[in-house]
Amino acid sequence: MPITHQTEGHANHPAWIRRELDWILAATPLATLGSSPLKTPLLEIDAVDTETLATDLADQWAWHGAPKRLGRRFEQLLSALFEAIPSIRILAQGVAVHAGEQTRGELDFLLSYQDTVIHLEVALKYYAGVGDEVARANPLHWVGPSTEDRLDLKLNHLLTHQLPLSTEPETLTLLASRDLPTPTHRHAWIFGRLIHPYTEALNQTPPIPEHIVGPGGNYWCCHRDRDHAFRALSRPVGSAYGWSPISHDALIGQHHGPAHWPLIATAQIPHPEHHAVLALVSRTTNDHAERARLWILPDDFVARAWIDDQA
Repeated sequence: MPITHQTEGHANHPAWIRRELDWILAATPLATLGSSPLKTPLLEIDAVDTETLATDLADQWAWHGAPKRLGRRFEQLLSALFEAIPSIRILAQGVAVHAGEQTRGELDFLLSYQDTVIHLEVALKYYAGVGDEVARANPLHWVGPSTEDRLDLKLNHLLTHQLPLSTEPETLTLLASRDLPTPTHRHAWIFGRLIHPYTEALNQTPPIPEHIVGPGGNYWCCHRDRDHAFRALSRPVGSAYGWSPISHDALIGQHHGPAHWPLIATAQIPHPEHHAVLALVSRTTNDHAERARLWILPDDFVARAWIDDQA
């Protein structure tokens, strides 16, 4: 029985999955904690046939269903890349650690690489920078669109809980019971995007903390400022470009497709509960790769996100 994939514009189509795989291969994490011989970008380790890999994943998801949560989707994509790189071997994935009836946590990956055993934690995060350049030098002021997550909180959780988990007696006993080796290195990667205020779209992106690296072209505005933000981002490219909404399950890779809306299309954007995301793409050429990405956040986002670190 032949497998029917989603249409090409859908996030579970092989072409879309391939762009996600290519993005992960070429990405540098926003933040790296711990150390190991395993470095990024992953494409520097070995070449990967992402076209074949994307087709295989699309087949799996057509039969069994794609991951419902974006973080799980990212983990499955990353796992497929690890399996395709000859020098990396996945020893275990998603190892749940219990102390009695209490769940202590989960080891994302246990990897073998260059005669080492690596406990690797990974996360996919999107953080909007709040405040001026000085404020954004502090991870406290990089906040998730729903404001329930902050970069400083994630870094602290990795350092104090997730990475030390593989050193705890319960974990070592569990690994030994499964004939798995003790990790020699502990490493964490936070992938994703840092999203700058739209007012800086025409200026040089300000410096960000040394341990954080983020791709450009990602901007945010409050819903009430969307008219001005659209103009600020589209002015350099002109009327040949327009906007396409990006669904939540398609946030990982670079958007690629024709514009659905003209440059000023504010009527189509209701006030978001958490966020709405749009890509600035060409309306007239075959090159529909995104030129910028705009995150539209609720009008009370700054009030909910701001924390005075001088208090």
